[in-house]
Amino acid sequence: MVEDFVPAHAAHSIDHVSASVAFNGYLSGTDWLQVLLAAESCARELDLPIYADAIGAQVIPDSPSPGDGRPAAFNMSVSGIGGTFRSADESIPQGFQFTRSELRVETSAYVRWQGFAEFLNQILTSVLPGYVDHIPIGQIRLEYRDRYIQRVGLERANLPAWGQVIKASSFMPVFGTNRIEPWHSHVGWFEAHDEDRRRLVNLNVDTNENFQYSPTELERTIFVHSLVGLQGPFTREHTRSELVSKEFFLLHERSKSVLSSILTESMQKSISLRVDEKLI
Repeated sequence: MVEDFVPAHAAHSIDHVSASVAFNGYLSGTDWLQVLLAAESCARELDLPIYADAIGAQVIPDSPSPGDGRPAAFNMSVSGIGGTFRSADESIPQGFQFTRSELRVETSAYVRWQGFAEFLNQILTSVLPGYVDHIPIGQIRLEYRDRYIQRVGLERANLPAWGQVIKASSFMPVFGTNRIEPWHSHVGWFEAHDEDRRRLVNLNVDTNENFQYSPTELERTIFVHSLVGLQGPFTREHTRSELVSKEFFLLHERSKSVLSSILTESMQKSISLRVDEKLI
């Protein structure tokens, strides 16, 4: 028996979402203490009682692309010791992490953007001012992990290609969508966001096969990991929490546009993917 590919969840394909704000600098002393206090207060308001120490690390651009086809230079930066607050309810796995140079909000209980945006906005409103009063924003990033699954019996005859979900496009190679064997693809680029700032877009597609649930049932999985980031400069006006929230919404819309460019029409309908090109 061969089933069609389906989204990982009933209404969508998203396993995990994270929204990050990375700063150009590190908090210390009383400035860091104020963020700690704001984070603890925010966690209580949002009923996120589980705390754990955290060490953050980030990959940041070291120099822009030289313009001759070579990629921009990057380096790894450890953003210092901080903490993570999470929900106690395992059916709603969400929370936020804060270090001396980064704030990250994430959930594995995503349903629609509005619900996540409200959660994100509350944390930005409470915690972000403690950072931007002292260090500038370097970049913001929005990441999605999507999953599509198919279960088949041991017979591999008439097994459909991965193209049932992924279509060939300028981002996806034809060989991947037409083949039956597992494959991997990665692509990334910079694009203009406005006159002074640019976006980084990364798109990873991985396909996999395993006998996860039964020795007689093969599960085929497609993982799509997308990252859209906005790089500075961020003026003082840009660092207001409501404007940062708006920028995250624009990154969300761009993420949908990128996803729609690689998904078949039938899968877009299955996850109710609608793209407003006017917002890109």
